Amino acid sequence: MSKNKQVSSLPRKTREQILNERFPSGLRVDISRHDWLNIILVIISWSLYIASALMISYAIQQMILADNIQKTVASNVINDTQSWPTDNVKAQYDKAKSYNDNMLANGVQAMGDAVDPTDGKRIEDKDTAYQDALNINGSGAMAVLRIPKISSEMAIYHGTTDDVLTAGVGHVYGSALPIGENGTTSAVSAHSGGVNGLFFTRLLEMKRGDFMYLNVLGDEQGYEVEDILVVQPEQLGDVINDYTLKSKQDNKARLFASTCTPPGVNTERLIVVGVRKSIPNPIPKSDTQKDNSLYAARIAITIFIVLIIIGIVFNIIRRHNRIKRELSQLDAEDDNDENTENSKQNLENQANNKAIRANNNDTNETSAS
Repeated sequence: MSKNKQVSSLPRKTREQILNERFPSGLRVDISRHDWLNIILVIISWSLYIASALMISYAIQQMILADNIQKTVASNVINDTQSWPTDNVKAQYDKAKSYNDNMLANGVQAMGDAVDPTDGKRIEDKDTAYQDALNINGSGAMAVLRIPKISSEMAIYHGTTDDVLTAGVGHVYGSALPIGENGTTSAVSAHSGGVNGLFFTRLLEMKRGDFMYLNVLGDEQGYEVEDILVVQPEQLGDVINDYTLKSKQDNKARLFASTCTPPGVNTERLIVVGVRKSIPNPIPKSDTQKDNSLYAARIAITIFIVLIIIGIVFNIIRRHNRIKRELSQLDAEDDNDENTENSKQNLENQANNKAIRANNNDTNETSAS
């Protein structure tokens, strides 16, 4: 018993319709209708999408480039001090220690960007003893801050002027110079969410027990995060002074890192406080610490991009094969139609020839009779 062949009730596609399927459906309809206005609008829309993607890529590229520049500068600061003779290193350390001792003895408190009311100039700029102390290469760099968990490595400069915070991390004037001396608190600050680099944008990822590192005069200091706070901007100086008093009381060295939060809004101040501990135990060396979040993000983005490319290529190949198959089927159907038409024509010709022969026979028989 033969099975009945199923015949599609869909109208048969023309060759032009099949070829038009090489384009997206909306554009395909517009092309088939010769709707040039919509075609132009579609092209403009896609151009804007591409331009937006390129702009975002450019911004990301600039941030990555800025971070790489900051890491290069930080590396140069470290290399400069490593090439110094021991006497030069000791002289710089003694000068910084003397400055810190004088500051603590005189009860100086964190002032940040305070100005002298007599001339309107920033006090930190007028303090030549501060500017000269721990000035590594004459550029104002005093140390390097490294936070492996957030892939941050930047030079620390004197003061927190706009120029300083555009270049890297600023040391808060009035806090101790960052030589890791017991009984002192060194405060630093940097931007978040800026177009010039990430800076402290990812500082909010820090947790208690994480590590921060200072490289000062070629010596690496380790700090374990003990406190994380969010305060109002006007409270920042008081909090620094509170930790300065706490360090003096428990005779520990602390590193105080602050930035604006939330990034881009900047209505509050995020503070991460670390207490100095020995390396490699309990704090491991900085080169053993990795940015696991960044590593995972890179893998995820790579997989995502690969899947998108595979999906696009698969869709293009599938569409190409379908169009090729439909064109072949259409050619086969055209050949069948042509063969059928030829068969019909042959049958008609045979019938006509048979009729003519029959007619000729009848004529011959009539003539013979």
